[in-house]
Amino acid sequence: RNLGGDVAMLVRDVIRVRTAPQRLQLYDDKASSAIREWCVAFNDVRASVVEVVSRWDELHHIQALPLIQRQTLAMEALQVYAPLGHALGMGAISSSMEDICFKELFPEPYHRTARWLEAAMEPAERALYAAQ
Repeated sequence: RNLGGDVAMLVRDVIRVRTAPQRLQLYDDKASSAIREWCVAFNDVRASVVEVVSRWDELHHIQALPLIQRQTLAMEALQVYAPLGHALGMGAISSSMEDICFKELFPEPYHRTARWLEAAMEPAERALYAAQ
């Protein structure tokens, strides 16, 4: 009551955006896209920004959770919140979220790709340093 109606509406929208993925039975592209569109079209855009950042932060602290819960959170973030963040212009946070999700969902391919990128970057970095 003390914060006013605008804050109350924003909090309501944040809760709606947070619980939106629970309405999905399957995280396929069509359903995930519909949820993202709903989040932006029918809620205060600030609520979507708050929830994207909240999910990004949550992903940094999931290691203590059971495997199935970690994978569920990662899949939800990868299908709903990372693309939503990209759509809202939050590219750096969304990219970081995608990295965490891929690392959680596909650990072996993620680590192989990371090693390959590290090996490819070293010669490129040397060439950039020499060109300066």
